[in-house]
Amino acid sequence: MSRSSDKPERPRPLRRPMLIEKADRIHRLAVDPMEELERARRRAERRGFTVIDFTGADPDVLLPEGAPEPEGGGTLSSSAIRRAVAERFRAERGVRLDPEREILLLPHARDAFRLFALGFVDHGEVALLPDPGDPAYRAATTLAGGWPIGFPLHESRRHLPGLDRIEPEAARRARLLFIGYPARPLGAAPERPFYDELVRFARRNNIVVVQDATLAGAVAPGETPAGLLDHPEGRELGVEVHDLAPLFDCGGWRPGFAAGNREMLFAARTLLDRFPHPPLRTSLPLFRRVLDLPEEERRRVEALFRSRVDRVTEGLASLSWEVERPRAGHDLWVRVPQGTHSMRFASLLLRRAGVAVLPGALFGEFGHGHVLIRPNRDEASIDEALDRLRRMLPARRRVSEWFRRRRELLG
Repeated sequence: MSRSSDKPERPRPLRRPMLIEKADRIHRLAVDPMEELERARRRAERRGFTVIDFTGADPDVLLPEGAPEPEGGGTLSSSAIRRAVAERFRAERGVRLDPEREILLLPHARDAFRLFALGFVDHGEVALLPDPGDPAYRAATTLAGGWPIGFPLHESRRHLPGLDRIEPEAARRARLLFIGYPARPLGAAPERPFYDELVRFARRNNIVVVQDATLAGAVAPGETPAGLLDHPEGRELGVEVHDLAPLFDCGGWRPGFAAGNREMLFAARTLLDRFPHPPLRTSLPLFRRVLDLPEEERRRVEALFRSRVDRVTEGLASLSWEVERPRAGHDLWVRVPQGTHSMRFASLLLRRAGVAVLPGALFGEFGHGHVLIRPNRDEASIDEALDRLRRMLPARRRVSEWFRRRRELLG
């Protein structure tokens, strides 16, 4: 026997498992409810349904091809496009803007929410946001290290916030306030007196305001919804964010701009230059196509979506469902049966009818009693979806009875 065999075998050291701790913001980010609905979608497909999807964020109407680029790119400079945007603002609303310092072009308009959150909310500070409201506000605040605190938009107040009811401590700690008018997902559009109250609240608490006005271009012809910059003091304390073509599919881009307070736009521009996005000049031809879009084409597409909204509204009303007709945009905010959560109702529609809608819980705590329908499909798909609902769920009363019986069976 060798001498090495006489040595006692040394115990191997225990390996301690790696402890991977996620940042707190990961836990505070809302889980996408659509991930939880994937099982219901697969179940519907196994039953032979071709799912009719009313959840897509982008419209289904392609932006028309524009005129060929001029030699030398003369009108494709960002300065020329800013001047064209300022002229449109002046013509439509009578508001004069400095094209160089009061307008910031954005290849993706919704990037503005993240830019302003990063620019004005430090770690542990508060941003106030509407509930229900676009989930992008909450995500932007959380990624900036801030705390999002919602204020409710009750139907009894015509979906306007009770700013005087916001907790004084939350208002004191707040640095930024998001509002979304014309509102997504509610389609509401307040009158000018609301902005008097908003300006007083923001000035009293030293809060900057970011108005999401990306649906301002999706209103009925002849209507121009009021905005923060219509108020004489509006540009002193906030900005508006606009989408130049809200009713068109722009190939993955959402060309828009932010307008208003110069200091806020300077901060956003500083951050935008450091984002890993393609440079602005690559999207300038798209801006030109949008600005050169004939008014007749805009009106045609607006009429198309209005007809779809009417078709869905009338079809759901025939099933005794409660639907709010939007004043701006084409999203339909539909109340679910009493005692039913939006996630369960959206899952039911997928499993039993193969119709995909957005649960209102995605838009905040006060959205759980609704689902959102985006009629970004052609008329044949809308009629097919309504026919399925009519056969699978003949009336709102029947849906309520179905849930009641199910609760009784589950004890």
